[in-house]
Amino acid sequence: MPVTWSLDAAAGIVRMRISDPYTFDDWLDAITEIRSVPGIVFQRPLGSIIDRAEAGPPCPQFVEAVIRFFARSPYALRNRLLAFVLRDEPSAAAIWALIRTCEDLGAIAGVFGSAQEAEAWLREHLITSRREPDWGLRARA
Repeated sequence: MPVTWSLDAAAGIVRMRISDPYTFDDWLDAITEIRSVPGIVFQRPLGSIIDRAEAGPPCPQFVEAVIRFFARSPYALRNRLLAFVLRDEPSAAAIWALIRTCEDLGAIAGVFGSAQEAEAWLREHLITSRREPDWGLRARA
């Protein structure tokens, strides 16, 4: 399978791995499965690692199709953390418009050279976002 995914529910991280060759339909099948899991859809915050280390630069048609998909579901990315793992600069350049669109729709995105770096970034942000806010209302000893 060129597009696979898994959920680490305890960590709040979805891992999607994309490898060549793949199609938009492969990606869409995975996204449709992900979006059907209530624990993913309703969990905020949630982080995703989009690991493209085994895929070359996406073609412009793929990027445009993904942008159109998310433009029709603008709340799907709101408050999501997206960690893109890319294998080289041409891959980063080719996907930049997609990353910018994700951020325009309310996601916080980062680009990384390894899945380990991406996961460390996600875990740091997820831990920070799960802390109770200190509103100064706690009882003082």
